[in-house]
Amino acid sequence: MSAITPNPAERWIDLTDDEITPEVIEEILPSINDSVWVAAACVDRLLDDVEAQRCLIRTGLSRTEEASKEAKKALDLARSLGDEQEPGDAEGDYDPSTLEFEDGTPELLVLRRALLQRSDATETYAAVCAECGWSTSKLVEEDSDSDSPTEGSSSESTDVEDDDPWADEDEVPSSPASPQTERGTPPPILLSTFILTPIIDVALLFASTLQFSALRLLTMHHGELLSHRWKILAAIPLHVLPTELSGILSTFDYASEKEKLPDSTPRREPEWVETSEAVPILQTAKLPLVTGSETTVEPSPLLNGVELSKWYTDRVRRIDSELGLVDVALSWVQHGASQGIPGLDELGEDLSLLSRLVYGTSGPSDRRPSNKTKWNLTTWQQTDPRTTINAYLSNSTPDTIASDIRRLVLPYLYVLEVKQERTGKPDPTIPTRYLYDYILSSPLPAVAAIFEASKPILPTSQRLIKKNDDMSRLALACLYGSDELHEWGTMTRIFESLPGGQASPTSDDETAEEAADMTLRAMADF
Repeated sequence: MSAITPNPAERWIDLTDDEITPEVIEEILPSINDSVWVAAACVDRLLDDVEAQRCLIRTGLSRTEEASKEAKKALDLARSLGDEQEPGDAEGDYDPSTLEFEDGTPELLVLRRALLQRSDATETYAAVCAECGWSTSKLVEEDSDSDSPTEGSSSESTDVEDDDPWADEDEVPSSPASPQTERGTPPPILLSTFILTPIIDVALLFASTLQFSALRLLTMHHGELLSHRWKILAAIPLHVLPTELSGILSTFDYASEKEKLPDSTPRREPEWVETSEAVPILQTAKLPLVTGSETTVEPSPLLNGVELSKWYTDRVRRIDSELGLVDVALSWVQHGASQGIPGLDELGEDLSLLSRLVYGTSGPSDRRPSNKTKWNLTTWQQTDPRTTINAYLSNSTPDTIASDIRRLVLPYLYVLEVKQERTGKPDPTIPTRYLYDYILSSPLPAVAAIFEASKPILPTSQRLIKKNDDMSRLALACLYGSDELHEWGTMTRIFESLPGGQASPTSDDETAEEAADMTLRAMADF
């Protein structure tokens, strides 16, 4: 006696999700006549294999297509017979009980709406996986959960084949290698989870895990995420550079002086069943509306230049205070300024100068000022110029101090002068005043190096001390005020750097002290 073959519906119910493949779908579901049952079965299942889920959605959409056409036709017919909506009524303001269509049509429309949403989510998921190199098959997800062989997996048989002593040594085994190359990286979220999770939560996941290619595609195909753009940007770790967020970060439209949103392109035009016109019919269905990752939010207003500047400033200060990454903070300011966002210039000046202190001072990296003092933007803005100059030159030697002053101190002093001008009270003495104060408090070897970099024979643009009279006054003040009485040779170097200065002739019997004494008398005469 032959076994009784179960009917297709029972076979489908008995299947687990892992057993459902495109071949199984095409074998069982087309043989079931009840379209509502088939469409509901397609909505009921959520698969992690992209191709199987696509096949499931196609099957469900094919069973609901006629119902959508029938309902739309019935609505158009009712309006043509005099049941048109009154002027001023909403698009979906009508009585669905006046429409004539077959039983089960509202249910099929509800299921079709759900399947369309799932189709969009599935296609977005497939595009994201392709862009990021993630695998999309169910088998890959299971095999990628662990690097070690699991019970019932094919890795055990692969090991046996690799150790087969009768195998041809020249033959390259293709079966173990090809799945490895085709699988790619397992995605951070499964398809079934992706479909059921609100799209904003998926975007926050991608943002927090640095999946920017995935986030870019998600934003492109789901424009509703733009209303959550600042929440998404807040989820991105602070160490990320703005150059990594192309297509995610808003730009600035200089003409309108407002924020310009990233481009967004929906995958398709909405079907009639997804419009508000179909809602009254959907509400008569004997099953609840099935929703997926659809999110409805109010459009977020565009920020103006001042508001954008505040957002950039707040992020930069968080980067600086929480991470201390001055270079990252500076890159954000530079990015915003390059967009034409106002109010970032002074912040950029401070960060640029601070970055030179943190990363550009002389000496080994473990001896830089940033390792001795917790320098950040707040500390920088509260520190007086003399302390800042001393920090710039704290590791300078007589061999490096001249170049360090040129590349570190002078730019800082010129910015101080510009800032003073912005207050309406210009003070052109700022660069020389602070530089001279530093020279007067420096040891003689450093002073000698500065004077040698200020010789009158050098071009004016290259001299650290540009005025000859200032050189003479500073030299006398440094030499007569110094207690470094053993630095006679250094004193001579300072005198030789002065205008008209020359070395005193010395005999073989003349001591360094006698030479220095002659140098001081010559300086006094000078």
